[in-house]
Amino acid sequence: MLFSGDGDFPVLVEAIQRKDRTVSVVSTLQTQPAMVAHQLRRQTVRFTELTTLAPRIGRDPAERAAGMAERAQQNRVKEDCL
Repeated sequence: MLFSGDGDFPVLVEAIQRKDRTVSVVSTLQTQPAMVAHQLRRQTVRFTELTTLAPRIGRDPAERAAGMAERAQQNRVKEDCL
């Protein structure tokens, strides 16, 4: 599984496919410009739109903000100890 849409990867995908392996690409078409090379998308067996995975792999923005605040507090405590 390749989490990229870079146009440099078709050669790699082809080499993997020659070894009888299946390649899936995860990237997005929802941006302007699309973040996946047309050739890469065409040559893979399965293309998964990254935005469809957000509910399963994404983090709640509130959780992220809380984690950032906690790390900032930990850094302040470390600086105070120095």
